[in-house]
Amino acid sequence: MQFHDLGAQYRALKAEIDAGMAEVIQESQFILGPQVARLEERLREDVGRAHCVTCGNGTDALELALMMWGIGPGDAVFAPDFTYFASAGCASAVGAELIPVDIDLATFNMCPDALESAIARVEAEGRFRPRVVIAVDLFGQPADYIRIGAIAKAHGMLVLEDAAQGYGGAFSGEVFVGDKLVSRFSKGQEAACLINDIPLMGTPAPLATRPSPPFFRPSRWAAMATAARCLWTTPGWTRCCAR
Repeated sequence: MQFHDLGAQYRALKAEIDAGMAEVIQESQFILGPQVARLEERLREDVGRAHCVTCGNGTDALELALMMWGIGPGDAVFAPDFTYFASAGCASAVGAELIPVDIDLATFNMCPDALESAIARVEAEGRFRPRVVIAVDLFGQPADYIRIGAIAKAHGMLVLEDAAQGYGGAFSGEVFVGDKLVSRFSKGQEAACLINDIPLMGTPAPLATRPSPPFFRPSRWAAMATAARCLWTTPGWTRCCAR
């Protein structure tokens, strides 16, 4: 079943697309480059965020957000049990414990009541530290960020908004309300991580040298390149590419 007629989209924008591709080929800067910088700036301005980092896919963007927060072993990450696997798999990728949360049958998004119960259960067991709530805007419909945000704040947790295909959506008149926003767009699932600040774990060590579980080894080049692009304004990160 053909859900997207990419041929029709291309024909409608052919002149602009061809000119853009010719510019990339002529400059021969196929990785990052001015086109990526312009896209990040437009996305950042569009949703009113201080920083934007484009990624190859939504999984990378989610993992990047968790890594910037220093999430890892011993931490509990709460995500809805009805979502694409990347929304939950990113927690395992950084060594954290995924805690599934039931959904609201009226919206198919995370149920705030179920979230409260899940957090209480994890706190009572004492095995993991509740750190992050990943709320997914399933089918482009924003989750209940008023209640989810209040619950997270009460427990000293952060909210990661997985906007999925809901880029440009709003909740109570506000565009994107999580501590960090990850949005996926287009058929190829390219993504962007949009953030207002860069709160890092206690000592701001470069991503490339931060301990990670054996099954998650980001390339040193990729980690340092990311740091150089989005974290240069953070004290302690300005020399991250010197080694």
